Amino acid sequence: MNNLCLFRKKELSNDRFKHLRKFCSLQCSKNQKRGGFPNPIASKRTKQGWEKRRKHGLNTPWNKGKSGQKGEKNYFWNGGKKAFLRKRVLKRDSYTCKNCKLKNKLAGFMDIDHIKPKSKYPNLKYNMKNLITLCPNCHRIKTLNNKELS
Repeated sequence: MNNLCLFRKKELSNDRFKHLRKFCSLQCSKNQKRGGFPNPIASKRTKQGWEKRRKHGLNTPWNKGKSGQKGEKNYFWNGGKKAFLRKRVLKRDSYTCKNCKLKNKLAGFMDIDHIKPKSKYPNLKYNMKNLITLCPNCHRIKTLNNKELS
């Protein structure tokens, strides 16, 4: 029976599973599948390897030069108007629900709603005069009433 590593030709350690193993280590197993030892240019672990990667241009990030990653290039970009308008409307209404006068400084708690629906009036979508601050309860009631009227 052969007790040598298939990659390094090194004798396998004495354990009860040595008759099942073909490699002396996991590293040898991976190297055999890859076709040899790792490329020293691609090595990240040593400073010299890092310098070689830089020299050969191998250390660029995976997303460098990709379109659609940040800001205006992103597919979901809407011009950054939504968050900006939300803050302005909350500040204008002093974080107070216009229906029940509930005041809450937590900006995430209050909802911003369109007076005239944006589905019927798309040109008023980002108009400050068409936006009001509502608490979640009043916003839910207004939304349900609008659905009943439609």
